[in-house]
Amino acid sequence: MLRSAFSWCALFVFCGTAALAQPQGASDDSLWARQLREPRAPLMRQERNAVDVSRVPECSGLVASRRYPGRLYANNDHGNPPLLHCLDTAGNYIAAFTAPGLTNHDWEELALLEGRPQADGTPAPDSLLIADIGDNLRPDRGVRHHIRLYRLPEPAWVSGPTPHLPDSQHVQYADGPRDAEAILPDPATGELILITKRDAPSRIYRLRPRWDGGTVTAQFVGLLGKTTFVTAASLSPALPDGRRWALVRTLDELLLFAVAPGQSLSQALLQAPQVLEAHAMKYEAQGESIAWAPDGSTLYSLSEENELDRKPRLIRLTWRR
Repeated sequence: MLRSAFSWCALFVFCGTAALAQPQGASDDSLWARQLREPRAPLMRQERNAVDVSRVPECSGLVASRRYPGRLYANNDHGNPPLLHCLDTAGNYIAAFTAPGLTNHDWEELALLEGRPQADGTPAPDSLLIADIGDNLRPDRGVRHHIRLYRLPEPAWVSGPTPHLPDSQHVQYADGPRDAEAILPDPATGELILITKRDAPSRIYRLRPRWDGGTVTAQFVGLLGKTTFVTAASLSPALPDGRRWALVRTLDELLLFAVAPGQSLSQALLQAPQVLEAHAMKYEAQGESIAWAPDGSTLYSLSEENELDRKPRLIRLTWRR
């Protein structure tokens, strides 16, 4: 694990002079227009709170609930029990829960599967996607012939086991084992997008889950520019014009990809991103998570424990208003 005793630094700023592209339909006084007028101004402000290290010492996945605003789910990676942990957005611990049949070989990511509208027009409940996709036992290549995904309905607020049996899906890569820590659901296509970690550059794969317990194949799509060591990803809620932002994080950068209405996520990730230099995360103790809040203007990151006070830090980052 990477450690540092450096103090937390300044806010997010743009790398270079590039500014975020304004979505179609955004008004002149919108947030996006203000950022275009002030391209070198700080993009975000950050707050940080310590989290109980005995509960979430090695966070590798984080997602914000839409059903329960102000609630976050987190998971630990390899070597920890198969538990999901619930925190509030101030870092206070709420509860842990699990489900029958869950095993943690190397949980590396969490994502939210948005419920699709039902026949009567009401939205279906959201589900949690647990991605057991880590494969770092060897430094030169992956060794797992199958990784595993779980889909679990978001539970009510009770600790302990949930009454739901998770759906599962085994996945194999078309070109052999890979180590990955980032997954993104694509609302436009129903596919899931995997981004590898240790490949240089990182590789993008897509798969269509059946959730039948069988095996599906993840197909190679392309390379993520020149980026490597991807540790997390998150997809924003839809903007009023239908666009979204896909956020991909490395240890010291955030890459922001514009996703047009109806555009597949796999194609959007092949475009050039906006690169946000994450000063507040450069000295994070191996940050491997990032999550958009339902408001679309707030991000959360939860680090692993650090050498200073042994406490993980929950970072809150807000688009500059």
